[in-house]
Amino acid sequence: MGATFCSFCGRPLPPVGTFCPYCGAARASGPPGPGGGPAAPSGYAAPPSAPVGPGYLAPPLLPAGAVPALPIPNPATRASDLAGLSRVELAAILSLVTALVGVVVDFTGGLSNLFTVTRTPTGTTISLPPEGFWIGVIVVEAVLGLVVILLYRAAFRDLARVDRRFASPASFALVAFIGVILAVTGAALTLDALYRAVQCAGAGHPLTSACLPLGSLFGGIALVVIGGIAALVGYLGILIGVWRLGTRFDEAAFKVGAILLILPLLNIVGAILILIGARAGRRKVTGFPGAPAPPGFF
Repeated sequence: MGATFCSFCGRPLPPVGTFCPYCGAARASGPPGPGGGPAAPSGYAAPPSAPVGPGYLAPPLLPAGAVPALPIPNPATRASDLAGLSRVELAAILSLVTALVGVVVDFTGGLSNLFTVTRTPTGTTISLPPEGFWIGVIVVEAVLGLVVILLYRAAFRDLARVDRRFASPASFALVAFIGVILAVTGAALTLDALYRAVQCAGAGHPLTSACLPLGSLFGGIALVVIGGIAALVGYLGILIGVWRLGTRFDEAAFKVGAILLILPLLNIVGAILILIGARAGRRKVTGFPGAPAPPGFF
């Protein structure tokens, strides 16, 4: 019987098995090959070196019929890999913008410039900036953060089609999205309660319990706490997904960037490293010889 060869990497296939032991691609079904794959044409010789490289990715040699424990990037997964990396790249750019906005707020005094609390013998007074300022800060930060989360979720869902390790980070991203919505809603309720209390007491006058809308105030604080916890858990799940990008595409920049995103100020460096990792991964994927062209993304 004629030898069977992988339709993606060109290496000879063992007689049994569902996947190519070299690149992980599913073998074609049907005769005439003894393992169900296509038989080599007359005079065909396997290429002297398979089209794999150290990054994307030289798979280990496995026993005949064995399925890789973790999916290996190969030409068959190219479209999903490119779509996921493109979204990660855009998410990293927006994360960088969000981090820079936070740095600007910090270096201009941060929250200390947003409100002033003064305690007097007769009570406590609060001075607040124009309400539109608060709304602008919350809207800008929230919109950027939500778009970043949705991009990561879309990227992980693309990759989960070919690598199930990204299914749980995609779910965590949804948790983060819901958490941010709850936290922003709670912050809006809390600020609204403070503004109403200040207006009731009069600017510069002590606040009294009669002026404090306790229901809105405590409800807003509760939503901030619940949403903040959910957002934190989801964010950690996103970072796990970014770490797994480093494992899948053999790019340490992803792993270092995932760690730095947790740290204030250094999150800017983390976003830059993730951007570098995404672009390096795209170069590996698009440079894979013999792979079919993926559908357009942008």
